[in-house]
Amino acid sequence: WAGGRGDEGAIDPTTGDIDATTTVSTHVYYTHWWNDTMRSSLHFSGANSNVADFSTGAAGAPPLTKWRTASANVVWSLVPRVTTGVGITYNSALFRGDQGNANATSDTANEAIEANWMIMASY
Repeated sequence: WAGGRGDEGAIDPTTGDIDATTTVSTHVYYTHWWNDTMRSSLHFSGANSNVADFSTGAAGAPPLTKWRTASANVVWSLVPRVTTGVGITYNSALFRGDQGNANATSDTANEAIEANWMIMASY
């Protein structure tokens, strides 16, 4: 659940009511085959979580409230049963309290860009 940060539901210490976390997410994938040996793909996803104000994550860490991911890759097979590819991934994650954002409504978030290269042989 959200990388262990934030509860699916929490008990309100004032009222004793259960406050459930609602998460709404969207995922879009597209793959294009350029020819029999080469393809590329795009992936976009994002989500918002409405975590209770009194909810905390693992070891008291702030809960994850928003995240976005975008990735793209190109994969090709130079010879049968050998596949190689390159890709890039962008991640954005917002935890309550990040960068002075006390109520998790700001657009400022932690961001990371990752690149990868792979080669895979199958027998």
